[in-house]
Amino acid sequence: AVVSTQSTGYQHDKYDDSNHDVSFAANARAANVFMYTVNLKYHGHLKRMENYTNTNTHNDLWQIFINPVDWKLNYIHPSYDKYATKLRHQFPQPCTDVFHFPLLSKKFSWHIIHEL
Repeated sequence: AVVSTQSTGYQHDKYDDSNHDVSFAANARAANVFMYTVNLKYHGHLKRMENYTNTNTHNDLWQIFINPVDWKLNYIHPSYDKYATKLRHQFPQPCTDVFHFPLLSKKFSWHIIHEL
C-alpha cells in the first residue's frame, strides 16, 4: 500500500539486488512515509577485535578492558550481582571481618589454572 501511493512509482534499480530493504526504505522516505521499527529481541553484541590476541590458551581471559561484556558473562559468578547491592552486615561472615560471597566463576578458575 505504501509503494502504490508514491507518485513516482517504486524504483528498485537504485540499489543492487541484495538491498531490497534499503531500496524500500529509501522510496518510503522519498514519499514522506513515516516508518517506525523496534527490535525487542536481543541478538547479541559486537565484540571489539582490534586488540584481540591469540597467543594465550584462553584469550578471552585477557580481554577484561577491551570486551568487558563478554568477560563479565564468562568469568563473573552469576549470583555476584545479588551481593553487589547488599549492605555489609548482610554478607555471610565465617569469622569477624571476613566476608564470604561469590566473585568469579568456576570457568575463570579453570582458565587461570590452564594459563599458569
